[in-house]
Amino acid sequence: MPVTRLSLGTAQLGMPYGLAGGRAEMPSDRHASSMLHAAYDLGIASLDTSPEYGHAEQRVGAFLTDHDLHEEIAICTRLPSLAACDTRRVAQQVEDALTASLRRLQSDIVDTYLIRDAADLERHGQALIDALCHQRDKGRALSIGVSVASPAELALVEEHPDLGVVRHPFSLLDRRLLEGAWPERLAASGTRLQVRSALARGLLAMQAQALTGDLAQARPQLAQLEQALARFGLTPASAALPFALAVDPDSVVVGAETIEQLEALVATASTPLPEDLLAVVEREVPATPPPLIAALYA
Repeated sequence: MPVTRLSLGTAQLGMPYGLAGGRAEMPSDRHASSMLHAAYDLGIASLDTSPEYGHAEQRVGAFLTDHDLHEEIAICTRLPSLAACDTRRVAQQVEDALTASLRRLQSDIVDTYLIRDAADLERHGQALIDALCHQRDKGRALSIGVSVASPAELALVEEHPDLGVVRHPFSLLDRRLLEGAWPERLAASGTRLQVRSALARGLLAMQAQALTGDLAQARPQLAQLEQALARFGLTPASAALPFALAVDPDSVVVGAETIEQLEALVATASTPLPEDLLAVVEREVPATPPPLIAALYA
């Protein structure tokens, strides 16, 4: 069974989610189990979840227990925002939140525990780092890290070397991670990079003319991207994962609502990326403006 660097995001398994054709209702337990089984069969040995994903943690935990896969599949989950927490209570909040996640996951340990809200690093500073290190040292999380939304927040990671993992959005339309050579800087510091939103929450699987609402502003950008990639025989959807994998991340988190979508993602992930593709995209597709970046992740 081939092992990919893809990690299956489980938001779609616990609640309605996504820009492109999101479900009107939450998927059933049976569907979620089928998706998790298909991911494992396709060589995906990492699952990304969160207590904020509805029933996702419970469903992941039930699947791993039912199929005795706790030792074979790596799990990443998140610490909910501590915006309303007094810094004096951070240690207890972290303890309680991780305990609740472990209970739902039916496990004694997670492979990666991420700070969901990077602003918590500014709010609580070393108290938060100490609380996470304590959980790691107790053997309840193999690695600790943070999910960030911009290169500016990556600077916070450099201030806290105990954080061994960082997650950042990166796609053909959101190339900010390349500014300041962040993949190389993170690698040099020993910080593992995880990439999310490689398909821009489904936008790269849509046609430019199909975009509506706030995303309509992406039509020119997506049309230019389609044109640039066409010369390589690629589409935004087929190039998205090879492009994300080209920065050599520890993993790329992907989401899918059907087994067919999941199979297509795994297939495209092995597509060779032409060496000069990035140069062409950089030359012909302008950097995405901040308002559109905001709309992608709203």
